[in-house]
Amino acid sequence: MTAYSADGTNTNSHPNENVAAFYDTRVENLADLNAKSTIGGGPAYHHSGIVRSNEQAPSNDDDALAWLFRTEQALTDLVWNLIQGLCPRAPRRFLDAGCGEGATLGRFIQLAKPSTIDVTGITLSPKQAGMARQHVPQGTWLVEDMFQTDKLPESSFDVIHAIESTEYFGSERLPAFMKRATSWLDHSGLLVIVAGSWLEASTADALALVNGFDDHYLTKLSSTAQYRQTAMDAGLEPVAELDLSPTTLNYWKIRAERAVLRNSKDGFVEKIIAKAIESRKGEFRAYAWRRP
Repeated sequence: MTAYSADGTNTNSHPNENVAAFYDTRVENLADLNAKSTIGGGPAYHHSGIVRSNEQAPSNDDDALAWLFRTEQALTDLVWNLIQGLCPRAPRRFLDAGCGEGATLGRFIQLAKPSTIDVTGITLSPKQAGMARQHVPQGTWLVEDMFQTDKLPESSFDVIHAIESTEYFGSERLPAFMKRATSWLDHSGLLVIVAGSWLEASTADALALVNGFDDHYLTKLSSTAQYRQTAMDAGLEPVAELDLSPTTLNYWKIRAERAVLRNSKDGFVEKIIAKAIESRKGEFRAYAWRRP
């Protein structure tokens, strides 16, 4: 089980090898929910979706899986639109910090047309990087630890985005990531993070919810306040923050109720996430900061 200190900090560590193996296994498992929901066997998203409050998944299982993919692509499109609206100049150089199978950057390339963009992704999982190279050959795909790599030069990106990958860092490593990301950004470059988090005022039962999520996904969730504070400490300027909790709540409720959309036994984890968001013990937010 995951352990917490008196202030709610997750004190266990999950070695990078475990995270890499976790995603290597998911890539290889064609029965994995993400693999089943992809369109034409393309790269899968490994993040949450956003859904209108009154939306329902189709009754047919195959249609429901296609719906799941669209909800997760909708989050990707939201991040793209956020970037386009906030960048002071047209962004051309993108880094996906925790790129997974390359689905997000592949989508960005589509949305950028007829313009072209330079995309780089970094992941711990060799299998994910292999999928990215196969489906998005125009990208640069690195199998590296982003806390140790020397393959990301300073001031080399207009945009760095991390969609749910910072959930693996915990309060111990989040400050270091913010500082490294700041150094990789060009001046006026944008850092966008989408992540689930817990609230400082949360009680023991709230931390129990975090516990269940962390144990299933090998994550180490940080608090909302820690995201804001570590970005400020790294010298980043806040430019936008969106509470996506309402748009993702229905997504998790639907997944908990539909067997074909579950990725845990009896929807255990899906129910945990929905309960945490609905009770306001956890949040799902998009943050955007600019390097001065």
